[in-house]
Amino acid sequence: MNKSFELNIKKCKQGIDGINFEYNLQTDDYFSSEIPPSKQLLNKNGKKIAEITCNAKKIKLYVNPAHYIRLNNVQSFGVKDCNEIKHLQQEILLFIKDFLDEHLHWFNYKKFIENLKLKDLECNITLPCVGKAKQSDVIAFFDLVPTETLLRRVNISKTNYKKKNTGCTFRKEHEYNVKIYDKSEEQISHGNSFIADNLLRVEIVFVQRKLSAMYKDKKTIYDILSLQGFKTAYYEYKKVYMNDIRETLIQCLNYCREQLLENLANSDLKNPIQATILKHKELIVDIEVLRKALKKWYRSRYMEDNSKQVIRMYRNNNMGLPEDVLKTLKAFQVALG
Repeated sequence: MNKSFELNIKKCKQGIDGINFEYNLQTDDYFSSEIPPSKQLLNKNGKKIAEITCNAKKIKLYVNPAHYIRLNNVQSFGVKDCNEIKHLQQEILLFIKDFLDEHLHWFNYKKFIENLKLKDLECNITLPCVGKAKQSDVIAFFDLVPTETLLRRVNISKTNYKKKNTGCTFRKEHEYNVKIYDKSEEQISHGNSFIADNLLRVEIVFVQRKLSAMYKDKKTIYDILSLQGFKTAYYEYKKVYMNDIRETLIQCLNYCREQLLENLANSDLKNPIQATILKHKELIVDIEVLRKALKKWYRSRYMEDNSKQVIRMYRNNNMGLPEDVLKTLKAFQVALG
């Protein structure tokens, strides 16, 4: 059951990134001879603030609020930037008017704006990994999510994310897509070398049914590029993260711990702890998971709890067991506001 949450607007760190609108050509709309060329609005760094593209059936508008106020989108358009929303809206409306005047001067501007409706919207949080955690460690945890959970794993084997273990994608059909990826690696690949090397992004792109639930019939530029429009997205991000993403990860965490415990309990080898680590290393998504499994195992065997000593030994032996993954995920939860 979905829970409702309060949003502390002063503490939330989620931000808006790409927004897509669409205008479906109607019977009285037409292009004079050929489809108009695309038009872009760029910032000082050459990044797209907005772009209009056309095909035989639609006119599409892409807006990136982050690029309106920053040279890149490492930090998205957050709560602290909301005093710029009105200026952004005016800039986009002027951009649309210029496009229509240049290529489609016979279109009715008011009608066009009223029928240019929201198609999808991205909200995200980008944070540095905590302590010794690496982006690949957190992504590896997400990779273990069972297929029968709330989120459906998307096959991205043909992408660079899969090859480099720098990202993974999930989908809740007709509602949203979730992508977790190494933001530092992405920025470096785009030529931005002045970037921290431990940034992780969790982004949610809201689509179709979810947008209808969020905004009802209020999906115009005036509705979305507004303080209330952005606050709605910030709130929904928190709700989805807590109800779906967090709950899915808890299920996965419990599965990993129980599998480790079962292997410890059923092992007839001389060193069941070492055997379990070697056999199921991928289930140790955080060294804390192993520690909790060991505590439960010692208790079940009525033995003295040596879990701390065992963890210390394997940590000192540089076994490559992930650390601070759970602390990093906790940091994302705190950042929800």
